[in-house]
This record gives sequence, C-alpha cells and structure tokens, in this order.
Amino acid sequence: HVEWPKAPKGDAKPKSNDTLFLYLPHDTATKLWPALTANEDQLPALGTELDGSFAHTRKLVGDKGTVMVENVCGFWQGSDPVLRNEVIIVSAHYDHEGVKSDGQVMNGADDNGSGTSTLLALAEALVTNGAMRRSVMLMWVSGEEKGLWGSQAWTEHPWLPGDCRPVCDINIDMVGRNASDYLLITPTAARPEYNGLVKLAEEYAPLEGFPKLGSCDSYWNRSDHANFAANLKIPVTFIFSDVHADYHKPGDDPEKIDFDKIRRVTRLVLRMIAGLQDDKLAL
Repeated sequence: HVEWPKAPKGDAKPKSNDTLFLYLPHDTATKLWPALTANEDQLPALGTELDGSFAHTRKLVGDKGTVMVENVCGFWQGSDPVLRNEVIIVSAHYDHEGVKSDGQVMNGADDNGSGTSTLLALAEALVTNGAMRRSVMLMWVSGEEKGLWGSQAWTEHPWLPGDCRPVCDINIDMVGRNASDYLLITPTAARPEYNGLVKLAEEYAPLEGFPKLGSCDSYWNRSDHANFAANLKIPVTFIFSDVHADYHKPGDDPEKIDFDKIRRVTRLVLRMIAGLQDDKLAL
C-alpha cells in the first residue's frame, strides 16, 4: 500500500498530475516485482498493482525538524538624549530560494543581494558620518521568501535596548536591475497609508538620478514592510526596482547587477534618514 502526497478521501483516485516517485533498494524492489531478480530491465507495465507495505523513515534536522534562523541587526544609538529612543529601522531580507531539485544554485544577486548590500553600504556610511540624533537599526531579515516569517517574528515580539521604540521602517528589496533611473515605491498617494517617508523619498530621488518614483502599490503586502505596518502600526515604505526575467530563477547572477544603481539607492535612503532628524518627525 502506498499513500499519495495528499491522500484522496474515500475511493477517490489521485489526480493525473499527482506523480509519485519511489526510489527503492534492489532487494526491496524484487519483493514487489520478483521478475526483477531474473532481469533488471524487466519493469512492471504501467498500471500494474504491486502488493506490499512500506515503513517510511525521514531524518529530521534541528529541534524536532525545525531549523532556527535569525534576523541580524545592527544598532546605532542616536546622539540626542531624548530622540535616541526613537528608532528608524531599515530592513532587507537576506534569504532566497536556495538550491533547486536539479542542483542549480539560486544566487539571488538582485533578490535580495542588492538590498542586503545596500544595508552594508548604509552601515559604512553611518560609521563614517557618526551618530545622528535618532537611533538607526539595520535589520537583515530572515524567512521573507517563506512568507515574511522573520519580520513577523520580530514585529510580534519586538525588542530594542532600554526605552527605545520603532518609529518607522524603510524596507529595501531588489534594487539592482532594470533601467538605471527606474525605481518604485509604496505606499503612493493612491493609498491611505501614504506618509512622510514617501514624501522624503519623492523629494530626494531626483538628486540621485531617479527623476520620478513609480508605484509598486501592488506589492504592499509582498515584503517585510507589511508586517511592520500591520503589527507595529508605524509608517513604512518599500523601495523596489521591479521584477525581471531572472526573478526567482537561476539567472539572478551578480554580473547582471547595476552596482551604481545600488550606490544611488543607498544615498537616497541615507538622505531620508538624515531628513528624519528634526525635533518633530514628519511621518
């Protein structure tokens, strides 16, 4: 007896596209099909019923099959004794699709090597600049491709040092491809969540070679900013340069990245952070 991947109820048969593959040791296969003992090339005809039962053993990885992954955070404390308790979060997911079943490696250079590299460049800029009045936390988020798991975990149980609290999130995902002057953002003025973060981005974008920011409102729930908005009720924005032919495919490779575009996106985000240092936040 063999159960199919999603065992049908009652007498229902598996759908035609529910293909089941069994990889068996030779001695086990001969018990099901004795003719294999005499001729290894003699396979049963399609539809032949084989009698037998199987015991399935699966190796679990980690604690009861759970693999623990981590969000990686870099915290820069602000210089103002009061405003430093207000934390500007800049996020980018660092996970991707791994290795395909045929062995092809999914490098994810744009998705989201570009966003994670932007955060590294921001870290260098923050060190060079010195502390701003408000604190900044860079968050490399795990599990985005699985369903925004890393940002969900943190926003449901947020932790910051002392009396610090998050006040906004700037989320960066896929900013290294397509036209050099092409950049999208959400929420635009077409959404009720339109906020001061987006207004800052719209003001500074032309200074970095992005004359007009396009809309990616259709991606409002597609990346980690969605959890910061839903769970923490703080203003968020998502900076994105759209999908392309290599999206979630093995061809998303480093040699196709526009590194100058990443540099300019980094400068845009740094301008936004600097623009959030007034006594009163315009969010």
